[in-house]
Amino acid sequence: MIVLTPSTCLVFHHHPCWCSQATLMTRAARFSVTKSTYWLVLRKNVIGMIISYPPTGKRLLMIKSRNKMRGFTLIELMVVIVIVGILAAIAYPQYADSVRKGRRNDGMSALLDAAQKLDVYRARTASYTQIPAEANIGTTSPNGYYDGLAITPGACGDITNCYSIEINVTTKDRQNEDDVTAYRLNSAGVKERNEGGWTEGWK
Repeated sequence: MIVLTPSTCLVFHHHPCWCSQATLMTRAARFSVTKSTYWLVLRKNVIGMIISYPPTGKRLLMIKSRNKMRGFTLIELMVVIVIVGILAAIAYPQYADSVRKGRRNDGMSALLDAAQKLDVYRARTASYTQIPAEANIGTTSPNGYYDGLAITPGACGDITNCYSIEINVTTKDRQNEDDVTAYRLNSAGVKERNEGGWTEGWK
């Protein structure tokens, strides 16, 4: 048993404190304080308890604020979850639609590249071709969001002098949920998109 006097100063892991009449029972690891004005403060980084006298206003305020701390109630938590769910339901579809529109360039660029290669092929052979491989044309767009590129005779009806190229959307990353499902380009430079029906112009 150790008896502490007003002049006694203890240091717990380099943390000093000023103590008054108190009794430290080492076996029970408890402090018994003789005056109600004394305060017990337990710190996580200190092994043991510190008796501090007199208590400062700052420390008293700290103790009071700890007593007032509380968590979220179930109702508050559910309200937050509902609000987050509503925001996600509104924002995510708009974001996904914006991403799909950005991928449309993948299909457009595939058709423009195919048209250039067909012109090169015709300059060499005096005719266009319906076989993509003959003009070194791939049937899938660079990033894979469009596929099935096909070459057919254009408005003139003769592949020798005109053509029409078409490419369709794929299911990659749900790109097929886009409003535009296919693009088309012909030898006259006319651009079309399939948006529930063929419409002139790309977007």
